Amino acid sequence: MKKLLVLFAIVTSFNTQAQHFQDDWKFRTDKKFHAFVGFQMSSVFATGCYHGTSNFKEAMVWGVSVGGGVNLIKEVFDLTTGLGTASVQDFAYGVGGAVIGSLSGIALAQLVRKGEERRLRKQQLKKEEAL
Repeated sequence: MKKLLVLFAIVTSFNTQAQHFQDDWKFRTDKKFHAFVGFQMSSVFATGCYHGTSNFKEAMVWGVSVGGGVNLIKEVFDLTTGLGTASVQDFAYGVGGAVIGSLSGIALAQLVRKGEERRLRKQQLKKEEAL
């Protein structure tokens, strides 16, 4: 499943419109795709990691590594094949999206965990009242 997600992220980060603009820091379509892919990949991995381990630092490292890694792979692909334009700006937007995605994923996992804890406490109170 992880390999499928990585493949999906690489494929969705391709954008033919990037060739029409001089590469700069403006948040155009290509940069949005890179940020979105970084966000998407990192939020999934950070959510799963935090939900499983409750370790904020580990979840951030995994999330940003995966989100940034996918963008790095895309830039290396562009650089080596010539099928796209490799740029530091694209990579930076991808890592920025990965940081935001990791934070969002961890926040979501914390909300889910708090909801589970409340539900378990209510069940325990009902059992104690029944006794």
